[in-house]
Amino acid sequence: SLTNECDEEELEKILDYHVDLKKIKKLSNNEVNLLLKIYEENKDKFIAEKIINSKLKEVLYLCINYHTLHKSVDIQDLVQVANLGLIEALNHYKSSANIKFDDYILFWIREKIIEEFEEKENGKR
Repeated sequence: SLTNECDEEELEKILDYHVDLKKIKKLSNNEVNLLLKIYEENKDKFIAEKIINSKLKEVLYLCINYHTLHKSVDIQDLVQVANLGLIEALNHYKSSANIKFDDYILFWIREKIIEEFEEKENGKR
């Protein structure tokens, strides 16, 4: 699972832009799955935004967890890269593949983080 307990105000401070996390509607897995199917069919930006916003807290938790192990990585940079991973996951996801969207998000975020930070750290860029 992507979730973790953390104060919403603390999460908002991590962001370099203001987002009121209390106003973002948490969607159930069924709601997300329905929106994913609709998004697959028509690539509606409004639907994409609803899905992305519903996963924002979970992305922030991942960033916090990664940052505790890699203090040299700027948290705002990490959030930006993780959000790119979330967008990639959304754009590549196929509900017919029978993979949980949360697992798919984890895969893409890890890929983006490795690409952006760990390859740089190891001098491969």
